[in-house]
Amino acid sequence: MHDIKEAVQYIEVRCLKNYSFKGVWTLRAVDGVDLTIHAGDIFGIVGESGCGKSTLGKCMMRLTDLTDGQVLFTGKDISRQSCRTLRNDLQCMQMIFHPPYSSFNPKLKISYSLVEPCRLKGISRSQNKAIWISS
Repeated sequence: MHDIKEAVQYIEVRCLKNYSFKGVWTLRAVDGVDLTIHAGDIFGIVGESGCGKSTLGKCMMRLTDLTDGQVLFTGKDISRQSCRTLRNDLQCMQMIFHPPYSSFNPKLKISYSLVEPCRLKGISRSQNKAIWISS
């Protein structure tokens, strides 16, 4: 993993919003999300069904239009660029969907399931404290 002081911002999301308008109703699938992912980070989005995880990922990869906000990829604003101009940048991004019932062993604590891949990769607690969860 990288040192926080030397971290390179790879993807930055600023006040990202994705709204759908259905008559008098407004569906706020994503409402004001801010996040930064540094080069070399392993990043996951976790939440309840229907909370906007997939929509956020699709907005970040520009597969869905944004209502408002910015997506910066290596410092370049890709929020309003067409897929054609993003072709090379999108080759560096990937979304992986995991159905929860096949992803986690119900006999194990969630903390073990989250920490085990880091342990297998040789990531120690001191290298990335955010990943390690106290059991």
